[in-house]
Amino acid sequence: SLLKSDVKSRLIKEMKCDFHECYGASEVGIVSNLSPETSLKKLHTVGKAVLGVEIEIVDDKRSPVAIGEIGEIACKSTMRFSRYYNNEQATRQSMEDGFFYTGDMGCLDEDGYLIFSGRKKEIIITGGTNVYPMDIEEVLNSHPKVKECAVVGVEDKRLGEAVIAFIISPEGEVLSSRELQRYCLHRLADFQQPLAYVFVDDFPRTELGKVIKRKLADQCYGQDMTEELRTILETS
Repeated sequence: SLLKSDVKSRLIKEMKCDFHECYGASEVGIVSNLSPETSLKKLHTVGKAVLGVEIEIVDDKRSPVAIGEIGEIACKSTMRFSRYYNNEQATRQSMEDGFFYTGDMGCLDEDGYLIFSGRKKEIIITGGTNVYPMDIEEVLNSHPKVKECAVVGVEDKRLGEAVIAFIISPEGEVLSSRELQRYCLHRLADFQQPLAYVFVDDFPRTELGKVIKRKLADQCYGQDMTEELRTILETS
């Protein structure tokens, strides 16, 4: 899980120790490190490539993209695994020319720091535009009445996918969709705005506590999420 910038800042101030944040994967070990020397200046990143690791950001054709452009994170590492057990196809698909393709999305800034944007399979394509759930979740989580949120894409007749936000509020708090709509209006781009807010007591999770977004999206299966919006447009 990714630490939010404000959480990193508090940890650094309160713990008063050499704080490191690392990004990595089981297949390649640690890929990047946000070191104490630069952590306060680069809180929005997960650090620079560690010794023995080369990071590339690539497009869908696995060609390198420009600095600051979001693509898939690929890395070459001396700690790279040899193969997936009994799964030659997955091994071939994930590795090419010594690089492991993580399935994570991100970009490199002008100083070579890695900015993590989320899992490739979680990208929402709405109206032909890529939307990264983490960007929306960061805004929603900053609302004082939101305890936790999860943003997913749901199949939609008009947009291809509709952005839906699932919300958990602290016990005793009363929160409405209208209040969240107003909150997001000037904090998110038009294409990032959730079309629906679903309030729940908890999320389906793995044994390690990670939210299973696929199960959340399944709750909206078969629903026409833009029906109300289309009705407004057609009658205006």
